[in-house]
Parts: sequence; C-alpha cells; structure tokens
Amino acid sequence: MAIVRVDDLRTQVVNEILDRIRTGNVDPHVRFTENSVSAMLGVSRTPAREALALLAQRGILQQNKRGFTLPRPTLEQLAQLTAVRQQLEPFAMRLVVSNLDQKARLDLAATIRMEATLHADDDSYISAHARIRDTILDATGNEILNDTIRQFDNFVMLVRVSTLKQPNWRAQSVAGQLAKADLIERGDPAEVEAFQRQMIEVTRQAFEVFLGEAELIESEAAVEVSDKTA
Repeated sequence: MAIVRVDDLRTQVVNEILDRIRTGNVDPHVRFTENSVSAMLGVSRTPAREALALLAQRGILQQNKRGFTLPRPTLEQLAQLTAVRQQLEPFAMRLVVSNLDQKARLDLAATIRMEATLHADDDSYISAHARIRDTILDATGNEILNDTIRQFDNFVMLVRVSTLKQPNWRAQSVAGQLAKADLIERGDPAEVEAFQRQMIEVTRQAFEVFLGEAELIESEAAVEVSDKTA
C-alpha cells in the first residue's frame, strides 16, 4: 500500500492563507495576527505563528508591531518589478504557443475565455484571474520560470487584488485576457510575446494609479489627524 504524504499543519496554513489572498477571499488590507489566523482556520496559535513567520520570510507578508500585512511596493520597486516581468512573462507566453499543438492551444484559449467572461462583472474575477495565470504558466513546461514569475506575483498581491476589485481596471484585464486567448489560438509566438509586453505596461499603469491614490488618501488622513490634535 502506497504511503500518502500529508503536509504538516504549518504548510497547510501557509497554503490556505496564500490561496485566500491570491483569490481575493480576504481584504487586501487585512492585518493578520496569530489569534486571527487561529480563529479563521480553526488551528492552534503555534502553526498560525509559524505560518505567518514563514510567509514573512518569503516576502509575501511584512511584519509590523501589530501583526502581518501584505507589502505595498513603492513606485521605484514597481518600476524594477516591471522591468523584470518584461523579461520573463513575454518569454513564457512564447513558450506556451511554441510548445502546444493546435488542439491544446484551442483548449487553453477556450479555458481563458470561459473564466474571463463568466467572472467579468464582480470580484470573483480575482480568483478567475489567478486560475488563468496558473493555467498559462503550467503550459510553459518550465517549472523554474514559473516559480520565478509566481515569486514576483506574491510581491504585488495587494496591488493586483485591489485594482481588480475596481470595475474599470477589471474590464481592461478581461478585455486583455480575451485578446490573449485569440492570439494563443492563432499560434504566432512573436505576436503573443509582443502582446504580453503591452499587457504588462497596462498593468504597470494601473498599479501606479492605485499606489498614487493610496498615498494621497494616507496623506489626507494624516493631515486630518494633525488638524484634530493641533
């Protein structure tokens, strides 16, 4: 009888928190603590504490005095991240189209269209967007490339989830996914590679707008507090 390996409790907690963040099932501005994770997942404080520490070590969460939150990149970090994404993700799209035969491309395109259209009008698109990215990356056949791209995904989870909650940016993302599906179906590696570069630039613009608005809100809040205490 084969032995089925079961992940330890800490790993299960890590995976559950990560999945809830990626799929938009927790507020992107949530503050995690040992107690909140313990209550949320029905586990003791020890695996909750260990999981939070591990997520912080991986850069997925950042620790402060009152708990753990999702990191918010600076504009400079966003520019650096965009430069890296421009090197990795267009190449990943080229691999997908180059590696798949026509039937596999048609199936992938159909999956993207189904996910994008079915969830286009509400926050369920956040989860659909994560599934689309995973499905596309799995089709590259390059696990090291996929793991590297996903590592950078973790760094911008707060911004990605926050922007996809906004109807205007979500609509742009849906349109981009549908256009990408058409290109995958058509099967021109250079064409889909160039399109992915354009999509990354659109994403950068959305992220910059969000970060700028967040800084403005915080600045106005700080002024209001200062006025009240003056």
